[in-house]
Amino acid sequence: MFDGRIEVAGLRLDEPFGAHPTLYADILLRNLDLAAATGAFSFGSIEGRMSGELRNGICRTSGLEPHRSGGHYIVKGRLLPRVDVNVYFPAVAAERAADRIIDDVWGRQGDAQPAAPADETPGTPQTRSRFSPTALVAMTLNRLVPAAQAAEPDIDISSPAVQRIKAAMEQRHRLLVVYYDSGAVGLTGDGLVALRDANAVPLAERNNVRKLVADENADRAALYREIALANGRPEWEADIRRTFAQRWIARAQAGWYYQDAGGSWVRK
Repeated sequence: MFDGRIEVAGLRLDEPFGAHPTLYADILLRNLDLAAATGAFSFGSIEGRMSGELRNGICRTSGLEPHRSGGHYIVKGRLLPRVDVNVYFPAVAAERAADRIIDDVWGRQGDAQPAAPADETPGTPQTRSRFSPTALVAMTLNRLVPAAQAAEPDIDISSPAVQRIKAAMEQRHRLLVVYYDSGAVGLTGDGLVALRDANAVPLAERNNVRKLVADENADRAALYREIALANGRPEWEADIRRTFAQRWIARAQAGWYYQDAGGSWVRK
């Protein structure tokens, strides 16, 4: 839709006939053409592309340009009434940057695809939603001002320091992958790796695997720091690390181990 993608999950309407009906949903917007979207409605024109998500009550978006406060603009008005909307860490752009690096280091693993909905049993009553993504876009964009412009930022991952670290990680992955496959090494919840099961490694190889893990973790920590520095935002390091932690796990191969939110090891 609008030359992009809209996904809605977990749709729920509370008190539909009450005084204050409330709609809940997890919403994903990817690369929407704002000119096409705003052209379908009557509140003005916005140009550019927009991505973002509303998940578990938390809104994350990409933006137009940095703001002096350390955040970024998602809308910057040009005509009266002028409204500048500023948010912080550009999580969507960071995810894209993380995916590019992970694809280079690991090769293209691909995200796990969501499970297809189960077939409906004939004769079983089903509750269907008439919710319209177009209505969602309209409700969202109606809150923006006319004649604003929006565009997507990017996270710079082209610095020599980032490229050197990435190249070293690519070489090391050729040695580590066998230990991911065996379950000896797993992905931690904080963007690092760990020797999960030493017994899965022959005794003669254990010291070498421990060194591989230590070197990988040193490079991962340096990677997150250098990306933040390359973008002039050292304060983003923790956010970049969290983003990578999620994307390493999301793009891992089936059969590899990772830590869940509680710190337990889970086989993907």
